[in-house]
Amino acid sequence: MRIALAAAAPPVYSEALDELRRARTESLEHRLAAAFLAPTEAGWVERDLADLPDRHPLAPLLAASVSTVDHARLLLDRLAPTQAEQLREPELLHTLAEGIGDGILDVYARLWTGRSIGYTMAGVPEYLAAMLEALPSIPTERAFLALLDQAGERGGAAAVMKAADRFPALALRLLQANAARPKVADLLRRHTAKHPPPRSQVTGAAAALPALPQLPAEGPRVPGWAEPGTLPAVALCGGGALPADTVRHLVRVLMADGEIGAVRAACEPYDLARLGWELFCRWESAGAPPAGAWALRAQALLGDDLTAAGLAEAAGRWASEGAHRRAAAALDALRHLGTEAALRHLHELATTARSKAVRARAAGNLEEVARGLGLTADALADRLVPRFGLSPGATMVVDHGSQRFVAGFDEQLRPCVTDEHGTRRKDLPAAARAGFTATRRGVRKVATEQARRLEAAMSSGRRWEAAEFRTAILDHPLLWPLARRLIWLTARPGSPGTALRLAEDRTFADLADDPADLPPGTVVGVAHPADLDVPAWLVVFADYGILQPFPQLHRPVYRLSPDESAAARLARFDDRRAPTAKLLALEDRGWRRAGTAGSHQSRLERDLPDGRRLVVELDPGITLGRRPDHHPDQHLRDVWICPAGEHPESSARTIPFSALDAAAASELLADLSYGTEVLPAG
Repeated sequence: MRIALAAAAPPVYSEALDELRRARTESLEHRLAAAFLAPTEAGWVERDLADLPDRHPLAPLLAASVSTVDHARLLLDRLAPTQAEQLREPELLHTLAEGIGDGILDVYARLWTGRSIGYTMAGVPEYLAAMLEALPSIPTERAFLALLDQAGERGGAAAVMKAADRFPALALRLLQANAARPKVADLLRRHTAKHPPPRSQVTGAAAALPALPQLPAEGPRVPGWAEPGTLPAVALCGGGALPADTVRHLVRVLMADGEIGAVRAACEPYDLARLGWELFCRWESAGAPPAGAWALRAQALLGDDLTAAGLAEAAGRWASEGAHRRAAAALDALRHLGTEAALRHLHELATTARSKAVRARAAGNLEEVARGLGLTADALADRLVPRFGLSPGATMVVDHGSQRFVAGFDEQLRPCVTDEHGTRRKDLPAAARAGFTATRRGVRKVATEQARRLEAAMSSGRRWEAAEFRTAILDHPLLWPLARRLIWLTARPGSPGTALRLAEDRTFADLADDPADLPPGTVVGVAHPADLDVPAWLVVFADYGILQPFPQLHRPVYRLSPDESAAARLARFDDRRAPTAKLLALEDRGWRRAGTAGSHQSRLERDLPDGRRLVVELDPGITLGRRPDHHPDQHLRDVWICPAGEHPESSARTIPFSALDAAAASELLADLSYGTEVLPAG
């Protein structure tokens, strides 16, 4: 009745309101019923909230009439605890959602825990279940993003797809903007399969069908889960679509690992990727039979950036489930796909995956790609840092109807928005916010990752050539703000180097604020405090109000004694006891386990820039397998430098520690002292 009244013609609605006004004078029940039927009528709900006694038996029914979050919160304060429980009933929940939309997130979070929405969703299964039931009917960006945050929870993906079916245009925009998040790439695939985005009309005759390799009649038989008759259609670039028999032949060619270059050239890439991902999903739903692993390999031939996100998610998921071969195959498919997005996902897995096997396989795949391009793994990682469509000044132009805004990031990589007149705004208009919201989330993540990489570059002594430094650092919208907040060491090979900072115009300035050049042949690296006049630079950075992205000037410096510098073994750590867990944590600082003998690994190693290695001998050694901390403590038996090109098993201890520069020596002492004792800074 309320819906019919809201849709009634003005004369009918006016007549009904007159009757409802008269009804409101008869009893409290009549007042509440009238407020429910006409919830937008000015003043009715406010008067009822004011007149209704606290904890009145009929008070919960007023929840069906409120249309603002403030009214709902005020009502909540008037209810007894047992009455508030009635708001958890599905009927009142859905009715209240009609009135206040995504405001139910706030009201019900307060009802359940009195804490934040994120806390309540994460910790209260009943609240989560209620929201997954109610939010799909609310056509707002906030409601859909709240569902997307729960895509990995039980029932979360189904709720997202339910909302996507109701509001396909909104869902497509937000799924595309968040495709890099876990689970979302697969949800986007499923959504576009049911609601294909409109494509431009193609005129003219249908294009010629692509040529495919011939297969023997007794060739591979298509399994039931890959039956082409139910696969998504594939459009030809010149118009028309692949016939069913051609799709069947394409599937058979994929099964035989045949060449499909002609198909990729003739068909719409989006459709091919959608076809490939559908095959992948059906193969996994069928139990991922080994004979169908061709569906996984096919992603490298048919896939796109969304495929890359799906493969990365699958690799991590499979590793956690113990399906390590499948996880490795997914990582290999990413390598063969080879797009920038695919390599970026590989790099993320190589640095952040929980599984050590996934990290190692992803890192190995990246090194193989880098060798093929004539690059180092670090140089390839530089090229994979996303730009998010930002200009060199870390800004982007956002058009919203007749308005134009400049959205971007300041020197601390904090988001900022100005209008076309240069006036600072709190945020973009809600309708224009989705894309920038995703960019903001991505920039925050990239800033954290790249600060960590730059700190590792300082610890390892990495150097960039001048031209490489300009391309990778100075011209990058997100690395440039980080670089501005550090001190750099520039030098020609063999010279001691000069400490410089980056000025606002992207030129170098020395300690006296005089300009400095970066001539060809110069190498550039993040300066280690062991090579700096730290007190003087602290004054400069304080004068300019520069906050560093990680401790550089405030990093402790440790030094070798003269006797230690002359020796080929670092005696201060002889027989030092160290917790195994602390030594394992050094893997995040560039160390790796080595020296496998039986069920143990007897060494820690770290590469030096010149090809040599730092070696630490351990006793009894770190256990292989899932319990590397089986022995809680290790003894450090020997610390030495292995020459370049030699193996620690057969190399003599001949290189003195004076071969290390001050920065490398400081990092070595800091790492090996981690968890064993506090050294006085030198």
